[in-house]
Amino acid sequence: MIGNQALRSMVYLRCVTLFAVHCAGCFYYYLAATYPYPGNTWIGNGGNDNFKNEPLGVRYVTSMYLSITIFTNGDPHAQNRREMIFVICYMLFNLGLTCYLIGNMTNLVVHGTSKTRQFVSTLAVTFKSRSNRAKSVGFARSGVKRFGLRFRTAKSTEPA
Repeated sequence: MIGNQALRSMVYLRCVTLFAVHCAGCFYYYLAATYPYPGNTWIGNGGNDNFKNEPLGVRYVTSMYLSITIFTNGDPHAQNRREMIFVICYMLFNLGLTCYLIGNMTNLVVHGTSKTRQFVSTLAVTFKSRSNRAKSVGFARSGVKRFGLRFRTAKSTEPA
């Protein structure tokens, strides 16, 4: 079971990513809608000069598609100088955000495995010291149960 803090961190990182992609998609659309020559924009390229008359949902999905494509693949479709400048800024932002996401996800994995490693090493030390004193199988099983309960309790009572 994933701890509350790790789950919250993963949800937070996804929300940050979706917010960044949403803002970029809206800005891409704004750049295309305010450009004086609609045929010379990323959305108007290919004869779609009348894109402003399409339903809002279609325009939003198209903008989000472009934003996600550039965010994940780095494949810009800029058609004019304003769009080129924004793509440069967006790609630099993406580099920073990707580093932030990778660093936080790595930290979550390392934090989770360190507790497991600590549990295993505590268990190993306990069995090593108890094997010298008692060779009882029942005693060893009760030790595993006790340390397993302590490990699960420690995971469930982590500070929020």
